[in-house]
Amino acid sequence: MTTDKPAVIVNVSLAGSDRDYDQHVRFLDTDFHLRRIGTNGDVGAAEELVAKWAEEADVIAVTGIREARASGLYDGDLEAVTRVMRATRMVPVTNGHALRDVLQEWSIRHVQSTMPGYYTNARVVVLGGMNHARTVRNL
Repeated sequence: MTTDKPAVIVNVSLAGSDRDYDQHVRFLDTDFHLRRIGTNGDVGAAEELVAKWAEEADVIAVTGIREARASGLYDGDLEAVTRVMRATRMVPVTNGHALRDVLQEWSIRHVQSTMPGYYTNARVVVLGGMNHARTVRNL
């Protein structure tokens, strides 16, 4: 399936702008325009960018809050991502957490099935509270 206009995917990140990119790529016979815009911890700017890009983007990802906190760019609460994600309802907006959870679970299950006994008698500490509940259940 080919179209004249590539799908536009915008990543609004609360992390630093030093890793921004604007690329056109082709994957599985489909053209994509990928753009990352870092806001250096500025939640207000992130909300404005989500609202602005909603008119042109096919999907928007909101990322980087943990990285922004770790690097000192942002010292507010983690719920700021929820506010940023609500800046538009015109296009799908995601933070990638559901995908991360599924991939972590699948990774553990893959190791369990290809390397039986790998986790047997393992003493594993999982930090992060409820963020990793699915991972802990699988282990």
